Amino acid sequence: MPTSGKSLISAIIFDGHGGGSKVGWNEIKAWDSSQGVLWVHLDLNEKRTHSWLLKKSHLEKIQVLALTAEEVRPRTVFASNGVLIVLRGINHNPGAEPEDMVSIRIWLEESRIITTSLRKLTSIDDLIFSLQQNVGPKSPADFIVALYDYMNDHISESVEEIEIQIIQLESDILTAESQELRAKISEIRREAVMLRRYLSPQRDALYRLYSEPSYLFDDNHRQQLRLLGMNVGGLPGLGNPWGFYIACATMVTIGICTIIYFKNTKWL
Repeated sequence: MPTSGKSLISAIIFDGHGGGSKVGWNEIKAWDSSQGVLWVHLDLNEKRTHSWLLKKSHLEKIQVLALTAEEVRPRTVFASNGVLIVLRGINHNPGAEPEDMVSIRIWLEESRIITTSLRKLTSIDDLIFSLQQNVGPKSPADFIVALYDYMNDHISESVEEIEIQIIQLESDILTAESQELRAKISEIRREAVMLRRYLSPQRDALYRLYSEPSYLFDDNHRQQLRLLGMNVGGLPGLGNPWGFYIACATMVTIGICTIIYFKNTKWL
């Protein structure tokens, strides 16, 4: 996310009916829980973000460090006053590779949400738009369910793109040179490996979120998160550590056998 000189990307007070009101620093300072759930989204590239989190957010230092860390992996950490969640989403920023993931750090309390990121995440824009259309989250638990749902949609889109590449590769087997095929297979493998590398820990973070007791989530929210976890990105073989490699080996073997068969029968 390029620096704009503005640490506050967005701040919204939920109205409890799917909508919300956009607010600024003055309203954030004067806010109390009786006004509704406050969501503050901050740019980690800006010094004021770090200063506000340390001095005015009323968070513990360890929680601030987690929200400002540059290198993070998906995880869920429960505390007595809330829960810290780190997720990664597909990078849709101009010139970026989709598998170059964008991390979002989330702090949830009963009446407040704080999110931070170094780069733009499309799913955050989706959430803001949903609140503008009065179909957004009504609570912190609704927020995390909606955010993960949007992130999952974008992951699924990337998986579908990989599947399209595989279909195209199958049609190219009879005409492409073996070196060209190897290059294509290598590129598809790289993209799938990168997706899988982050999907596995993300699923673990989600599992802890819905499996451990917390006053922030009721049974309905846990069920929604469980269903989302079962359909994380739609990537086949995710539950099996060797699933991807088996799929790749199968695809390559079929391609080689097909080429050998056609050569032996003088079709090539």
